[in-house]
Amino acid sequence: MLSQLKTRAPQLPIYGFNVMMRLAPTADGRNEAYRDQLSRWAELSVVAEMSKEVAALEREIPASALADYKSARSRNFAVNLENVRMVGRGVLDYLILSQDDARPRSVHVAERERLRGEAQKTSLTQKIAVQPGADEVSMLLVARALNMKFGRTPRVAVLYSSETIRTSVAPYEDRPLHRTISFHIAAAGAREVAAPAESDIAFFVYGSRAEAGAADKFVEAVGRAVDGGRRVIVADIDFKGDVQGGDPQFTENLRRRQVFPRLAGYAAWNTAGNTIGTALPHGIVFVGATARPEMTEDKSRARRIAQAQAKFMLHRLIDDYAYHSLVRPAANNFARSKFLNHHGSEANGQAAIETFIRERLRPHVDDLWKDFSASGAPQRLGEWSPFAVTELTDFRLHLPWGRTFEAEIDFTLR
Repeated sequence: MLSQLKTRAPQLPIYGFNVMMRLAPTADGRNEAYRDQLSRWAELSVVAEMSKEVAALEREIPASALADYKSARSRNFAVNLENVRMVGRGVLDYLILSQDDARPRSVHVAERERLRGEAQKTSLTQKIAVQPGADEVSMLLVARALNMKFGRTPRVAVLYSSETIRTSVAPYEDRPLHRTISFHIAAAGAREVAAPAESDIAFFVYGSRAEAGAADKFVEAVGRAVDGGRRVIVADIDFKGDVQGGDPQFTENLRRRQVFPRLAGYAAWNTAGNTIGTALPHGIVFVGATARPEMTEDKSRARRIAQAQAKFMLHRLIDDYAYHSLVRPAANNFARSKFLNHHGSEANGQAAIETFIRERLRPHVDDLWKDFSASGAPQRLGEWSPFAVTELTDFRLHLPWGRTFEAEIDFTLR
């Protein structure tokens, strides 16, 4: 289908993405007895000196589950290899192969390197990105498409909360953080620069939750940049890997500094790649829109931009921070107390968990949106817009897969 589409519309750019299979299968309530062993097998099966432990794992894992896992990996690799060849045939103009949850060593490394080798054979390395991530990749490609359409290559300077964080490998990833970020910047159609003074966007990356005083210090740096009129994106990364949401101390400090209504982009959810690949394209798209005078001189258009920006920023705060960090742990405890499975409940159990979440989350929602009101925020939402939020209505929350790991959240702003 894609080949036929490209033949009929050769000038139409087509961007593609696919995931390189993660190490452990998704928890579904049925595989919990051997899920961790499968992940461990994938990590150790490539290490010759671990053959005894690998053999022991293969005795523990059901034979059908291991066969299914190997078959899935083989199929996934074949699909990705064909994706690379589609770039070679000119069907895809740009391709991201993103590595879902992984570690520095595992069976995925050989798959990744074979795909890179195939790209190098055809001199297509500039058109094929092999990088960490999964859920967020489509957002990177939206940013890239807009940058290409309008001839923009925004310059991004990255500022880390510490050098240790910059060079560390985040949970569920397989390379140092700074390399992950460099890949994401390039995939979004932007260019990384070393000096903030030479940049269009300052990208602040916080990952120092375990370091005393780091939150206060980094918030001050973010605040100074915003007060100075810089376009700023903030990524809040959980390096422990057990929260999967925004850090309360860092987030509340940013709120007290009245930063959120003036940020270009923000995220704080799940893996480092998820957070980076959400915050970065968010900020790049917003900066690209507001950098064009024709987009902001018209009052109606400026209002739509302001509403979209406020809604996406509030959505991140409600979902990444209020839900995942403040409410979800309590929801999981509630589920356990009622003998419900928070990894996936039946209809009645899911309804009870959703009711619990809505009741606990709504006060946080009412508190957060007022940061974007005329009384709670600076008079202007950034330097380009005089609008402020006056009301949040129609708040909705649903657990689309019956588990608390992700929530579908929506609302209306006025």
